[in-house]
Parts: sequence; structure tokens; C-alpha cells
Amino acid sequence: MAVTNVSASGNFGDTPSAYGNYPWGGASASAIASTLPATAGTVWAVWQIGVVGVPAGQVVNGINVSGPFSFGVSGGVRKASLYVYANSSFNPFTGSPGVGPIAVATAGAAAVNVNYNYSPVGLTSDNLANGTFYLGFAVQTDGGNAGAGNGTISLGTLSWTIYTAPDQPIAPPGSPSCRIINVPGNINPGVFPGSSFAAITCQLLQPVPQSNYATRFDVQVGQNLTFADSGTTGILRNCGTVPVPADPHRGYSGLINIAANAKPGWRTVWATVSGLAGSSPTSQQVYTEVYVRSRTTGYGAMLSEV
Repeated sequence: MAVTNVSASGNFGDTPSAYGNYPWGGASASAIASTLPATAGTVWAVWQIGVVGVPAGQVVNGINVSGPFSFGVSGGVRKASLYVYANSSFNPFTGSPGVGPIAVATAGAAAVNVNYNYSPVGLTSDNLANGTFYLGFAVQTDGGNAGAGNGTISLGTLSWTIYTAPDQPIAPPGSPSCRIINVPGNINPGVFPGSSFAAITCQLLQPVPQSNYATRFDVQVGQNLTFADSGTTGILRNCGTVPVPADPHRGYSGLINIAANAKPGWRTVWATVSGLAGSSPTSQQVYTEVYVRSRTTGYGAMLSEV
């Protein structure tokens, strides 16, 4: 099973969508932006996703797309529609309408909090493992208040959760569901040897409440990483309403130390929740990735989290 969180880098490909060819700019790990008139559309902003260590041969059951989506035009009224698309190669994005709209933002209104479960066709965990997993976004505006000039779109839906068999975007009743919450700086730009990754969180989503359960964090042996609170490659946290009534359903890794001689590259951090009551099975494992920076070359191009 795998629940994989992926965060975008500022590097993406682009190609005309079915809606237009206005470019995206202002790229960062947290948002991209585009300025376009009424009745127009953007190119596809497309990321190539690669994940180390994902189980092989599992069908991608869904992708949860979440984050803020906003649109600004003087006078309001105009709307912008957001579309998503995933494929095993880049070329099919050209001219594609994708899927959607998955969200609609109104000019001048508060940002829309996108939360959409997208089920792509024909993708597996093998695509994630070999870097043939492409995910993109495009936007189209309607003709409202056309005389107001161009509007600016801000898209912050750049963290995605990918579910492969048997995990589902919406966990069936009675089954466990948890997620890892990574810190963007652990991924982009990453952290230098001799320093520490920020704490990673594992949140239990269901079944809750739980009175007592365990969350264990592990890093790969031999990769020059240790948990600051244990001094080893693993750490166990007691969770639930009895041991931690103020914050019962989150486990925290604490700082993760990087040895001064650590080589640059990706590292995997695993989180396992176990001992769940009223759940079948009684445990679930999820993972994320962190990036050890090189002091000579800095950060690489792609990111993945879980």
C-alpha cells in the first residue's frame, strides 16, 4: 500500500491547453500565477513526478488535489475555472481539455480552497518509480466584466496526495487512514549536511477518536540520518486521547539530524501507525521524502514528499 504526498518544485514544463496559451509565471514551490484577459486560457503547467521506494505494480486509485486558488480583476464578476490532467507522457497534454472544472474562483472573492479527488486512467506506481508520471493544471476565464482588463490568477494547489492500491482517496469506513505532513523546506531547497530536517507529522484521520495507539518513524539505515530525540534511525511516539489529550491524533518525529558526511540526494522517512481500535487492518504505513543538499550544486529539479 502507499499514500504518497508530492510537492511541486518551481520547475515545470508547459504546452498549450484546449483553453489557450497564456503562460504561467511567478513559479515557486508554493504557487504559480498567470495574467490573462476575459475568455482566455493558460497553457498546461506540467510537472514530472518521480518517487523513490514506492511499491511496484500498484494501480493509482486517485490523486487528491488541494490548496488555494484565487482570481483578481477590478470590479469582480469574472470567473476562472481550474482543470487538471495526468498522463504517462508529456505530449498528450498539448491541446487537451483535461478534467474539470475542479474548482471555480470568482474575481475579487476569497480564495477557493480546492479539495478534489481525481482518478486518472492507466497510471500505476511504476510510473511514479520511473518518472513517467506527469500532472498538470490549466485555467480558463469566462467573459464576465470583459472591459475591466486582465485578471491575475494565483494557484497554490501544488501539493498532491497520490493513492495506490489498496489505498483510496476516501478511505472506506472501518479502514485506517493517515497522512504525513512534511515541511516544504525539507524538500525544496532541502537541508545541508551537518544540520537537521524539521519535524515531520503523521496525522491519523480515521478511525478517531483513539485512546491509545503508536506512531513510529523510521529512516533508512546507512543513510547518515538519525532522529534527534532518540539518536537512532527510529523513534516511537505514544498517541491518543489518554497519553496526549491536547493533541491526540498527531505523532511528531522531532528533528532529524543529518551527519556532516552525508551524501546529497533523496532520503525516505516512513511513519507507521499501529494498535488502532475499531479498524481493519489495525495499522497503516505512509512515507515522505527529504532532500540532502549539495554544498556545491544546491538543490536538484524534482521533489517528492509523502
